Order: sequence, then structure tokens, then C-alpha cells
Amino acid sequence: MERSAIVLILAGGLRPAPLQQELGVPPLRLPLGRKGTLLDRWIRTIHSAGRCREIRIVVNNGHDADFLRRVVDRGDAALPGVSIVTQPVAWRGAGGVLRDLSSDVSAADFVIAVESSCLPPPSLEPVLDALADGATAVVGASSDNEPAGVYGFHRSVIEDIPAIGYYDLKEQLLPTLHKQGHPARLVRLADRVHRIRDRPGYLRAVGASLGDGANGDGRPWCSALARVSPEARIMGCSILEDNVVVESGAVVHDSVILAGAVVQRGAVVSRSIVGPGAKVAAARRLVGGILPASVRAGSAGGAPTTAI
Repeated sequence: MERSAIVLILAGGLRPAPLQQELGVPPLRLPLGRKGTLLDRWIRTIHSAGRCREIRIVVNNGHDADFLRRVVDRGDAALPGVSIVTQPVAWRGAGGVLRDLSSDVSAADFVIAVESSCLPPPSLEPVLDALADGATAVVGASSDNEPAGVYGFHRSVIEDIPAIGYYDLKEQLLPTLHKQGHPARLVRLADRVHRIRDRPGYLRAVGASLGDGANGDGRPWCSALARVSPEARIMGCSILEDNVVVESGAVVHDSVILAGAVVQRGAVVSRSIVGPGAKVAAARRLVGGILPASVRAGSAGGAPTTAI
């Protein structure tokens, strides 16, 4: 009988990624254009592998869970077998979380752990094939052997992880398995790894998702529910989510404008991220920056902007 796998999407940890700290939005919630959010992309990739019967999204707190539940309740994430789990403690480490949240899985089955801040590879099949072929641990990598944020294990080798205390996946679990005669098998998953941990990394991932952004020929993606003035310009690898308003004379270039945000008349937003409900004031310029949720750039108490 073919073995099945559960997948843990690791979105917790000791501290949020810099992008989440600045923007106030979990990376998994961030849009990648017509292909949905980062979470949608992960779930689509996982389900396409065919042998993954359950997906558990692991978060730090109820705030992150609420953000992601809105994604799970619609689109690709609304498929059976997808759940959100809040870590009991944040200091267990990825290895500890792996043990704690797979304790109900058969020792004969597989456990896949993925880093939520990475853009998904085209397929998880090479990891599952390697496990089915007898590898007890598998590390997904890029063409230049950079870890791609995907790790696979036989459930049986996870049982020896301590039940108490911090235990890291890369720094402790993999070296321990190597010493025990179970070295991880490296499999190629992608040509390049995109990590969504800061503003530049996210915008590069958007460019990769929308097209060849490195060469400047990626095209914008605008929600059908966004309202864009005919006199506004939306350029480059830009994304406009639902209920975004871009007024006359405004310019949005290589930027992401999240749901409900407003770019007022004559404002310029370039290489930036505007959070949900935030406002860029008329004639202001936000360049290479992040405007958190519900903040008005260019007004008292707003985030500083960088002039062109």
C-alpha cells in the first residue's frame, strides 16, 4: 500500500520575519497575483503532489490564525484536510514542532515540513519519491544546492526528538540523523529559491510570479474589485487587491497595494508595499518603503516616506 504524508506549513517561530513585523501581515496572507496568496500557492502545490492527505498550518498566535483563516475559508485553501494550529509555545523550534504536531501520524507514513516564507517549488514529487525510495530524511534544494524550504522525513525518525525544550530542524535533527547513519538525501526542486522575509524578497517573488520581473517585462495584476482612475498609471510588477482605490494622476510602479488601501491623487508609490486600509496622501511619494495597515503616508503620525 502506498504511504501517505501530512504536511506542516511552519509559520510560527521565536520571532516574526522582518516583513511581518513592519507590515503587520503574515507572509502567507500576501498576494502573488492571479495565482492567489502565498498560502494558496503552497496548498495548490501540496495537493498536486497527490499523496499528501492533510495540511496543518502552524502559527504563533490567534492574530495570525485569524488572518490566515480568511484565506483558508475561500479559494484553493478551502479544500478538505486543511487546518490551522496554534503552537502551544513559541520556543520549541522547528524540530520540536515537527514532533509535537505529528504524534498522531503512523510511524510508517511521511511528514513534510515547509518554510512558509519560501515561494513554493513547482512540485513536491521529488521529495515524496525519495522517501518512498527509502530515504529517511530529504532536503529540497535549488540548482545551486541552496535549501528550498522543504524537508521530508519518515515519521519513525521523528520519535526520538525530545518532548521538552528547544530542538531545531536544520541545526539539530538533520545532524543527529546523519550521525545515526541516516544522512539526508538532497533533491532538486527549483532553479532558484525566493524567500519572502523582507520587502525586497517579497517584491522579487511577486516579479517571479507575474512574469520575468528581473527584465522589467512583468505585467501588473489588478483585482476586478479595485477602482483605478483612467488617469492613474499602474506599471511593472504591481498587484492591486480587492477594494483598492488609485486616484487620478497617481502612479504605482513595482509595488503591492493590499486590500482597501488608497493611493490618493498625484501620489507616487514605487518598489513599496502599502498595507490593508492604509492611505498614501495626495501628491506624496513612497519609494522603497512599507506603509503598515491603516496608516496614512504624509500625514501626522504616518510612516516616513522617501522622496524620489
